Amino acid sequence: MKLKFGSFTQRVALIALILAVLIAVAVIYARQIVDDASKKSLASISESQQIENALHNLRATMQGYEQSIYQYSLLQDKHQQDRVLSLSNNVVFQTAGLLNTPVAQKTDSVAEAVLTLETDLRRLQAEVRKLLVVMANAGTFYPGMTILTEKMYPTNIGFMQAVELAILEAEGSLKHREQREILNILKEAKYAWAQQISSVRVFIANRAGAFGEPQKSMELNENNRRMYAEIVALQLNKLNVYAARGQLGMQQGESLAAMRQALDRYEQDFQAAAKIYLSENWRADIPIMREQIRPMLDRVWRDIDGIEKTVEQQGDVNIFDLVETTGTLSRFIWMFSLFGYLVLVFGYLMFEYAVRRPMLQVAQALDAYGQDVTYTPVIKFNTEETRTLVSAFSRMQKHVESRQTRLESILDNAGEGIITLSDERRIESFNNAAQILFGYQADDGRQCGRRKCAVRAPVIRCRSA
Repeated sequence: MKLKFGSFTQRVALIALILAVLIAVAVIYARQIVDDASKKSLASISESQQIENALHNLRATMQGYEQSIYQYSLLQDKHQQDRVLSLSNNVVFQTAGLLNTPVAQKTDSVAEAVLTLETDLRRLQAEVRKLLVVMANAGTFYPGMTILTEKMYPTNIGFMQAVELAILEAEGSLKHREQREILNILKEAKYAWAQQISSVRVFIANRAGAFGEPQKSMELNENNRRMYAEIVALQLNKLNVYAARGQLGMQQGESLAAMRQALDRYEQDFQAAAKIYLSENWRADIPIMREQIRPMLDRVWRDIDGIEKTVEQQGDVNIFDLVETTGTLSRFIWMFSLFGYLVLVFGYLMFEYAVRRPMLQVAQALDAYGQDVTYTPVIKFNTEETRTLVSAFSRMQKHVESRQTRLESILDNAGEGIITLSDERRIESFNNAAQILFGYQADDGRQCGRRKCAVRAPVIRCRSA
């Protein structure tokens, strides 16, 4: 089988070149895999740190935002209000900045979570602004305040004016005994009314816990207010007796009607106001905080937690990709190792069939020729070296046979008798002169067969063809 590269050296060089190229390609490929994995890992770490830092800053801002909302709800401070508005805009701005991070731009799940957070923050922002508007005015901040300022306060003024006018009329008629009694009744009514107003004010103040636990304090204030209201009603009933007798002055009669009407109206308005102040919604910010802002804050925190969880999952995916890359590199190394083993096997087979066996064939041919046995080397894979070796063997064989033929011719024509002996002192061959001289017959040289004698050292030996 004649190959393009006839020399064994050329074939070895070709295989070495191919192997070197494959090793170089393998090294470059493995290096490329490692570099890509390293760059991807570093980029992933950098991107994760970037969005994690942004989320950390957003968390800090969000905590300050939530804290400022509660502080403003308690203090109603203008500086705190400005801080609420500033942080409200800041958290929305920071959330919008999350969309510009590489992780959000590359990962749809992260981008969707950020958009959800931004939507919820804008809704929270709207509710917070609504809260600020409500708290900016006492009338809207305290729902019961409208009743106090628009109804109960004018009623209180009307009662006090009516009782003052009645007292002035009584003081102008002190010479009459009944007027002196009416004056005392009016003063008692005025005092009881003033105490009722004070109880109402304390009742309102206790709503904020100014004098202890609100519920218990407000119940005590309500009992006191009711007691003083009953005293006022009792005094007005006494005046009704004087009115029935016709002993009240004109102004006193009008004042009695006004006071009776004021007492009834004040009682109704107080019950309406007390219902509000005794409820959980005595401040307008409370239902907004409880039903709108608090749930929105919880939702925003869940959104932030969800983004962080999604980012962590994306980090896990990147780790899995890196592990997969490592697995690919490992498989490649194993495949290349298997290829190396195959190259070794191929090299061994090439050496076996291209070097060792041809040399063995030539050696066996030489050995057979030395034993006067015909043997032709069979070379399946010819190389320049094996062809040269076989050619040299053939030339040597022909040269030896030529010399042997010439030597036999010389011996057969020599005049002296020449006999060769074996180590056992047995005749191996003799020439024609020895045959004539000693009377040997041709059959006596059976051991030689056809005599083809060759010179070996100083003696001539024969070997059969």
